[in-house]
Amino acid sequence: MKQIKLILADDHNLVREGFRSIVNKNEDFTVIAEAQNGEELMKLLETEKPNIILLDLSMPKLNGMETLKLIQSKYTEVNTIILTMHEEVEYAMKCIQKGAKGYLLKNTEPAELYQAIYTVAEGGTYYTPVISN
Repeated sequence: MKQIKLILADDHNLVREGFRSIVNKNEDFTVIAEAQNGEELMKLLETEKPNIILLDLSMPKLNGMETLKLIQSKYTEVNTIILTMHEEVEYAMKCIQKGAKGYLLKNTEPAELYQAIYTVAEGGTYYTPVISN
């Protein structure tokens, strides 16, 4: 399998650092960039070509839902996995309708994050069991 390139987008430095640390433990994944908000992410996408974006919903300037919509309209080849604290089905359904290929809660285990990344990279979808049930 070729390297899976990721961008992390979350407004909390510690959260990004934690996810970067988890992701970097898997030799199949590379974090190529990070963004603190949707505006930064959209600027990064002008030059960076990730396979997958790990996207938070609650961010300043341009929130995750608005960013997801923009990604899907401009960068259809890029897949997005939502990483959020929102476990309400309504949030997940809105994200799925806007094109998210994955939806995970921030309290997920690293193994589930890896599974979601692999599944989405191979063209599938992955939704946390709390949502899919």
